[in-house]
Amino acid sequence: MTKNETYARRCDVTGQGMNTGFCIGDGAMYIKSEKHLSEHITNDTEYASVEDAYEDDYYYYTEWQDFYDHQFKVVGDELIEIEEPLTPNALWEIRVNSLRQQVVLTELCNILDVCGFAVLDHGGYDPEHRRSSEAFVRWAVGKYSTNKQKL
Repeated sequence: MTKNETYARRCDVTGQGMNTGFCIGDGAMYIKSEKHLSEHITNDTEYASVEDAYEDDYYYYTEWQDFYDHQFKVVGDELIEIEEPLTPNALWEIRVNSLRQQVVLTELCNILDVCGFAVLDHGGYDPEHRRSSEAFVRWAVGKYSTNKQKL
């Protein structure tokens, strides 16, 4: 979970935030993954299969794309219910901050790629290379930044 992130629902199995997943019994329960859905139907219902449950309209898959649907937010390491609905201004700020972070990270990765760090995924993922790239970025920001906030 990321700070300042919001979610539409909380998975009743894992407790994790979710913006996509399965709605059981018209909102009586929410499940994030197919694995947990299958376990729930097998262990907690009388349906013979996941397919039977689906055909009986016991559950459906959904995606919550509208920020107005978001009912949970991350505070520290906890997922808590949002006490007041998010205002359009708050929703806009969340979208802008998220977009800003994506743009900055993409630009940073492009710069590192040009410098030979090959951070962008071009068909392979090397966690050690990524860690060394992150260490380089932290070093460079620490050395050359005029903003002395903690990284």
